[in-house]
Amino acid sequence: LSEANLRWANLSKADLSQTKNLLRASEWMKNNFEICVDGFIVYKAIGSGTPNSNDIPESWVIEPGNYLTEVCNPLPTLTCACGINFATLEWIKNEIEQPYNIWKCLIEWQDAVDVIVPYNTDGKARCGKLKLLQVVDN
Repeated sequence: LSEANLRWANLSKADLSQTKNLLRASEWMKNNFEICVDGFIVYKAIGSGTPNSNDIPESWVIEPGNYLTEVCNPLPTLTCACGINFATLEWIKNEIEQPYNIWKCLIEWQDAVDVIVPYNTDGKARCGKLKLLQVVDN
C-alpha cells in the first residue's frame, strides 16, 4: 500500500490484522523526536506562512508555557485533518514558506495517546494537545 491513496477509502470492515510494514505511531515518534522526562519534544510552525494561518483558534494564546488544544481527527489514513499539526524540524524548514516562527513544543506523556501519525507521513503528524516551550531559530 506504499503508493495507495486511501483518503476516501472505507476501511471500516477491512481486516488489517496480518498487514506488514504498516507505520506504527509509537515507532515513528521514537525515531523522529527527542524524548524527555515529561514527553516528546516536537516542533510546530506558527505564522503567516503556514497553512491555515488565518484559522488559529481564538482560544490559542501563542506564548511560552501555554497549551494548545484541538479536537484531533483519529484516522491515520488521512494525511491532513483537524488537530494540532506538528512536524520534525527538518520537515518544517523544507516545507513551510516564511514568515513563521518555529516553536519547540512538548507533548506530555498523558497526551501522547492522542497523537495520530498518518500511515504515509512525510514528516508531520497531529495531536490533541501540546505545550509551547520556546521559539527556535529558523
